[in-house]
Amino acid sequence: MASIFAGLMPLDHFETTETFPPRLRASTTMASTARALGGVLALVLLPACSSVGSGPAAEPPPPVPITTTGREGDPTTADGIYTLAQARRGEDLFEGVCSECHDAADWTEAGFKGRWEDSSVFLLWYFINDRMPYDDPWSLSRQQVTDVLTYILQINGLRAGDTELATDDDSIDDYWIAWGSGTRPLESGLGGPVATN
Repeated sequence: MASIFAGLMPLDHFETTETFPPRLRASTTMASTARALGGVLALVLLPACSSVGSGPAAEPPPPVPITTTGREGDPTTADGIYTLAQARRGEDLFEGVCSECHDAADWTEAGFKGRWEDSSVFLLWYFINDRMPYDDPWSLSRQQVTDVLTYILQINGLRAGDTELATDDDSIDDYWIAWGSGTRPLESGLGGPVATN
C-alpha cells in the first residue's frame, strides 16, 4: 500500500520504509525535487520568453509631480462660500441644539482644524449630518446641516460671501477646507475675519 502513495505522501509518514530500498528512496526524493524545481523555473522563464519577440520594452511613464494637496486652483472655504445670514441661522441652531454637547471653542481648536484641513467640505458636512446631534443623528435637515457648517466656517474667521452655500451634494463637494492664514477665530459674534499683524 505504501508504494501506491509514495509520490503523494512524505516518506516519513509511513511506519516502515522497508518497501523502499535506500537507493529507491533517494531517487524518488530527487525526482520529486527536480519536478518541483522544473515547475518553478518554467513559471519564472515563461513570461520572460514570451516578451522576446515583442520588440523594445515600452518606456515607463514619466513621474507625476507631487503637490501638497492635489487641489491647487480649486475653490476653497477661503473664497467666501456662505453668507452672513446663513451663518446667523447656523449660530441659532448651534445655540438651540449643538450647545447641549459642544462649546463653539471645540470647533476652533488646532485639533479640529488639523483633522479637516485639505478635506472636502462635503466630508465635514456629511460628518455633521451622519452623527449629530449625538442622541438623534440624521434628524437635521440638509439646510440646517449646511447652516451649522457655515457657522463653523465663520467662527474660524473665514469670510462670508454674497451667495449662500447650496445644500446639494455636488455644490458642497466643490470646495476644499482651507482655514487660511492671516485670520484668527472670532472671539464672539458674527464679524468677519480678524487680521493678525
